[in-house]
Amino acid sequence: MSAELLLAFSTLCLVYSVVLAHKSMRGGWVITPLLGFVATSVVFINIGFVVRFLGQPQEDWAQTALFCVSIGLLSVSLGGFFGSRLVGPEKGSSYGHLDTSDRSVRYKAAVTSSLVVFGVVLVYFYLLGYIPLYETISTSIKQGLTPGLLNTLRVQRDVYVNPDAGYIPLQGFMEIMRYFGLPVVTIWFVQFYKARVHPRLSLLMIALSVLLVISSGQRWPLMYMVTSFIVYSSWTNQDRQRYVDAAVRVLLVAFVAGTGLSILLGRAVSGDASIGDAILAGPFDLVQRVVLGNNGIPFVSYALFASDRELLLGGSWFQNLLTYLPGPMPSYPVTFYQLVTGSSIGFSAPPDFYTEAYINFKLPGVILVSGLWGLMLGYIHKWQVRVGESFLHQSTRAIMTTVLSFTAFSGAVMTIAGLIACVFMLVAARANTAMFSDREMIH
Repeated sequence: MSAELLLAFSTLCLVYSVVLAHKSMRGGWVITPLLGFVATSVVFINIGFVVRFLGQPQEDWAQTALFCVSIGLLSVSLGGFFGSRLVGPEKGSSYGHLDTSDRSVRYKAAVTSSLVVFGVVLVYFYLLGYIPLYETISTSIKQGLTPGLLNTLRVQRDVYVNPDAGYIPLQGFMEIMRYFGLPVVTIWFVQFYKARVHPRLSLLMIALSVLLVISSGQRWPLMYMVTSFIVYSSWTNQDRQRYVDAAVRVLLVAFVAGTGLSILLGRAVSGDASIGDAILAGPFDLVQRVVLGNNGIPFVSYALFASDRELLLGGSWFQNLLTYLPGPMPSYPVTFYQLVTGSSIGFSAPPDFYTEAYINFKLPGVILVSGLWGLMLGYIHKWQVRVGESFLHQSTRAIMTTVLSFTAFSGAVMTIAGLIACVFMLVAARANTAMFSDREMIH
């Protein structure tokens, strides 16, 4: 296939997939797992693969890479479209509804459960020995901005990407709470705030949750929180314009926060760069990381795996499953990064959904696995509509939709981490509700 024809095919797959994902909503405008997955794939994977392909269009492995992610995106969308037609909700399903009669969670129970989550995150920082963001700011004030300072502080004690680091017990669970538990807490108190239940304390809980999210110095936990809130708003705002306005405000705040973290990460500045240079480079670094940062390693991996390299036959998914067992064990994204770059110390770089299917089962695996995943996403949307609009369901639906959407670049096994967080939060909320005898609930 010529480079021009492949580019035309990739563009057609991209546009057609977005249309299919939108049509699968059947008149609704909420963010569904299928729509979220397709949007995430387009922004974080497919556009980046096109850009990288343009740099070496004559390479056979580059053509294989672009074709795989394009046909994979199309397969997910087709699977989701047919799934929504077979088992999905009928047109006219009720969206934008919050069950204000819900009496399932008392306010004190929500506060107590949230403090447990805060405690888990703080214990992680205590065992780490420092809070990366605050340590970076303090060092920068004393010594000036050092390129890569926040990056170094963030990973030097992380045993999963640095073999010289010391293992922190239950590190994986603590990170799950930071990535997925804190967004759930935020949505809880957004709901309480909207219902005017202890609004000042609710705002304080929201602020603490956001502060803990960015304290690690990572942009991804912030993105999980922002996306979860946007998903939640799409389901609970009946006025579309109010929803769009709220989403824009949240995205602007997230862009400013993300730019600040990019400046402190210092990836885009040289050793003699000034603070002004770092500030100017921050927004560009953030945009570059979003569009191209997640697909660099997966794209060049096809130079290895497009040859006769032995198939993994599900080995990457199995390795990721093993990481949920106690004890330090590298996930496949760490192995993948080391395999492609040849480095023994570095970062985790998960193969995107389609690349992982390819290195396990080649092109037939990309088509089959992607199609089945899309079918499942269509069914999950049906379940989300019919399960109800309770207080707890609003938050768990938002975070699980986000997790499922982000599997486009993080991989399917990450769904388990989201489920662990949701189960933990649900059990904590129910248990604490049973402990309190007061009747102060959301209303």
